[in-house]
Amino acid sequence: MKALVLAGGRGIRLRPLSHTMPKQVIPVGNRPLLFYGLEAIRQAGVAEAVVVVDARDGSVRRAVGDGGRFGLRVSYVAQDAPLGTAHAVLAARDHLGDADFVLFPGDRMVFGGIGDLVEAYRADRPHALRLTGARSPGGEPADTGVCVLSPVVHQAVRSIGPDWSNRREIGSALRWLREHGHVVRDHVSAGQWEDGGVLEGLLAANRAVLSARRAEVRGMVDTDSELVGQVVVEEGGSVERSRVVGPALIGPDAVVRDSVVGPYTSVGADCVVDGASVGDSILMEGAELRDLRGVRGSVIGRNASVGPAVPGGRGHRLVVGDHAVVTVEVPGHGG
Repeated sequence: MKALVLAGGRGIRLRPLSHTMPKQVIPVGNRPLLFYGLEAIRQAGVAEAVVVVDARDGSVRRAVGDGGRFGLRVSYVAQDAPLGTAHAVLAARDHLGDADFVLFPGDRMVFGGIGDLVEAYRADRPHALRLTGARSPGGEPADTGVCVLSPVVHQAVRSIGPDWSNRREIGSALRWLREHGHVVRDHVSAGQWEDGGVLEGLLAANRAVLSARRAEVRGMVDTDSELVGQVVVEEGGSVERSRVVGPALIGPDAVVRDSVVGPYTSVGADCVVDGASVGDSILMEGAELRDLRGVRGSVIGRNASVGPAVPGGRGHRLVVGDHAVVTVEVPGHGG
């Protein structure tokens, strides 16, 4: 069995972040989102993955490499344009051969993995087995986009036409299989899953990853600071005159000074949080947050600088792309 990993989409739902980086390498818990899917694939016993990427961007290739760090053999298929999940299957036909394969969108996180899905497929041998599950505890089952497919799907994706937007989607191929007498089943996962291709799903995935980390301090925390609960301070990170409430992660060489951080906040490598308060947020590598209080539910891109026009204020919600500089005017201060 192989895996086909979809990492070539344009990430329209995460703009402006995805203007300058594929959504699959946006960090969750300070690691690219895609890494969690690759680990789940290997843990399910699959050793070979074909990754579909955007021909114009090398970020995924650089991040994943040959797959050795995940115990995978990884090859790549480049697409000039994302024309749907079934089109990706068409593009990867030569790499997949006649093997069964897991179709895994690179912006999905399935907590608990996909081992039960793969085992169920091998036990029953349907032509297609689709994973459904609740996105959050108590939610209604929904299609995760993950499925295991037999080689007969290649006939299906060749037979369906593009939709009104010129895309070929795997859902249409599954309908074709049913209509032509093939067995398509759903497998309900008890575990949580998140769609990291949207802001709320990205933040929810970050919460879940941080919640699974144990407290660990390998950096510097001064005596005027307080760490509460599951806080990780990585090597080179420093916390000065600050309060960090876990689950929270302070990355390598990041500086937190005179601030309040957490819970559910990941601060990336080389970030600076100075005179600020932030919670339930993702700060990517090199981001700066200064003199701004009440930042919540936010994603701040690589090397972005965020601060008020005049120090003070509260209740800001930010989705900031890479290398941006944002100033926030605070009511009651200045003209």
